[in-house]
Amino acid sequence: MPLTARIRTWSLTAIYVGILSLTACGAPAVTAPATQPSATASTSTATAACDTLKPAIAEALGLQVEVAETTFTDIARGTQRHGCQITAKGTGAQIKDFVGVSQQLSTLLTSQGWGEAQPLADGPTGTVIGFNGGGNLGQLTVEWKPAPGASCPTDKPIADCTLLPEQKLYTIMLEAAASGMSGSSPQADEALQQAVYTYVMENTSVRRFTLAVDGIQSNVARVRVVPASGTAEPAVAYAHHGASGWSVLAVGTSFAPAFYEEHAIPATLQLGQS
Repeated sequence: MPLTARIRTWSLTAIYVGILSLTACGAPAVTAPATQPSATASTSTATAACDTLKPAIAEALGLQVEVAETTFTDIARGTQRHGCQITAKGTGAQIKDFVGVSQQLSTLLTSQGWGEAQPLADGPTGTVIGFNGGGNLGQLTVEWKPAPGASCPTDKPIADCTLLPEQKLYTIMLEAAASGMSGSSPQADEALQQAVYTYVMENTSVRRFTLAVDGIQSNVARVRVVPASGTAEPAVAYAHHGASGWSVLAVGTSFAPAFYEEHAIPATLQLGQS
């Protein structure tokens, strides 16, 4: 039985497909390189957070843990995040139950400044818990599945399946990304993405795309604009938050130093910077 989410998601994919080009009609001009925008700026903070947490999580679990860069769905906000993940795997011989592990790691994350645990999804085989604090967003998943070859009746709930401890395969995963703002709310993220969505629709010929918030710092946000597969090159939008809300500064695939200086774009949000 899948985890049951307690959240609302929304789609930022445009309905109509037209001529797909990121050459803006009246939008600020930028130069398009042959490569995709660098993700270095958006991942540096969150990757550092994963590296910092890795020893504490490994000690708490008594398991080997791995850190990797990743893109994941922030299910509390319905957006894509680019950051990192910490993963550990074990069996029922090492892990008593997913509830105890999730509570143990929730206490650890809260003590490390990641905010209070917020339940996001629950099911008989796992749980997903969200965190938002210290400039980071975290999403903790603890779940198990039967080992290959285990015999579980198809007419009974998975929780009723009788398994040896070694036949329960656990995965513990923390996905993390820099929020740039402690306490960033789903409503704030939606307002940002709506501003970028409207700008792209009004100033470019792209009609089918997704958006992913890379980071927010000092009232400046960087959002990736990813057109439907194979239709156009991914781009980046910069937006500024003022008294009237979010306003988009420009959309493009590369930006001159003068642009960053004029709009006071933090170095950590500039393409190719760490």
